Amino acid sequence: MDKYMEKHHSKFSRLMEWIYQLVVINVLALIATLAGLVVFGFFPALMTVYAMIKRLLDKDDLPLFKTFVTTFRTCFVKANLLGAAVVLIWAVLGLSWFFYLGDLETTFHWIGLVVVGFLAIGAFLMTAYLPISFVTFPRFKNVEHLRFALVMALGMPLATLLIALNTVFFYGVVMIRLVTVAPFLSLSLPAFVNLLLARKKLLGLFVVFADEQVTCRTLNSYPRPEVLWSLWQEAMEDVYPIDYETFVRTSLDPAHADPRFSLVLLDGKEEPVGCLLTVREEDRFSIQLLLVEKGYRRRGYGRRMIEALSDNALTQHASKLVIGSTRGYFNRLPRVFGQSLGFFEKTGFDIRHDEDGFEIDKPLKGVSA
Repeated sequence: MDKYMEKHHSKFSRLMEWIYQLVVINVLALIATLAGLVVFGFFPALMTVYAMIKRLLDKDDLPLFKTFVTTFRTCFVKANLLGAAVVLIWAVLGLSWFFYLGDLETTFHWIGLVVVGFLAIGAFLMTAYLPISFVTFPRFKNVEHLRFALVMALGMPLATLLIALNTVFFYGVVMIRLVTVAPFLSLSLPAFVNLLLARKKLLGLFVVFADEQVTCRTLNSYPRPEVLWSLWQEAMEDVYPIDYETFVRTSLDPAHADPRFSLVLLDGKEEPVGCLLTVREEDRFSIQLLLVEKGYRRRGYGRRMIEALSDNALTQHASKLVIGSTRGYFNRLPRVFGQSLGFFEKTGFDIRHDEDGFEIDKPLKGVSA
């Protein structure tokens, strides 16, 4: 009986904790919206709500007020630019609707009205997906968010329908009948439900491989690439120490690590245990960094990341993979890392020795048409 009560008490406590967090986040969002004079505050506040709830769903332990302020400041410009694009889209659709509605005596206007109606439905579904895309794929540019949200709205019909129904039900029924709830849950509760419905399916689109221990995804789907520095510290601190700012600037800039082709290896808690950072240079892909945490080595994860990159490189008509780059830390593998030569030999790389280290490359057999 004690265990039964303890189990239900734990669930009740967790429910109360979630309600408290959602209320606090919602109140902070309303304050931030007003602080931004509504026009400049709404979209950053909305994106911050989604970002914080996503982190809570990922079981991050975070101080609500401090995290909200930091996130709001960080996304302020980008969120407002995305919001401006959304407003422009809806303005064009609205003007088009009234234009065609003004004269329904011609077939042309009726057809135009129907077309605008379908476009408005697509825009509504895209708009519902935008905050989810914004916080799930923070490295996307705004144009990519718009395109991705539209593709997902059309390509995931079940999730899209559920998100649309949740949005319509909440704002069309709950908010009308329970107006007093608005200051406390008007943004946070729909965001919570929408993230539950869509985030795992969206992340699944970027999975390269997975097993019971790890999931490998492309870097553009990982919201906190800067924590990869911990992997560097573990593997390279004694050999090539660098500070956090240098790592982020040198390793994670798109000029050094293309997020579409770079990979991150994650454990069950979404913590990084490995990575492969690469960038295209002319007809080759240069691997800037390949790391796997000690506890996850000798399980084939490094080989599988190399194989995944090889497949992607072929689709981009690249001729070879190369270890090192003039843009990165090393233009070849330094001699101090000579113990890794066996791994590269087993994965099909050619190795040439010289005074400065090892020139290592892997010719790609066949190029996709």
